[in-house]
Amino acid sequence: FFRDPDCRLYPMACPKKPSAEVLFKAPNHSGEDLPPNVWCITALIMGIAGLMLRHKMMAWGALFAGVITWTDMRFSRVDWKQLITMSLFVVMGIVLNYYTPGQKAEAPGQQAQAPSP
Repeated sequence: FFRDPDCRLYPMACPKKPSAEVLFKAPNHSGEDLPPNVWCITALIMGIAGLMLRHKMMAWGALFAGVITWTDMRFSRVDWKQLITMSLFVVMGIVLNYYTPGQKAEAPGQQAQAPSP
C-alpha cells in the first residue's frame, strides 16, 4: 500500500490539512442548457437501429438503456421531448420486430420456403 505522509501527491485529499479541503458544488444548468443524458442517447440510437434494421438485440438493448434512463432521471432536469422520443423508438422497435403482420418467425440460418400451391 502506497503512503504519502507529507500529502505532496494528493494535497486536495489530505486528512492532515482540513483547510485544503474543497467541497463539491454541482454546476447550475439553465433549462435550455442541460447536460446530455448518455443512457437516453444510447437508447435512442439503439431504438432507431432496432426499428430500421429489424435487429432484435438492438431493440432489447434500447429497452434496457431506456429503463435505466427512466429510473435514473430527475424531474427537475428532464428534457421531456428527448425522453418521449426515446421511449417511442424503443417501444416501436420491440413491437415491430415481433408483431409485424405477414412475417413468419424463422430460426437463424434457415432460408424461407415458398408456399406450396
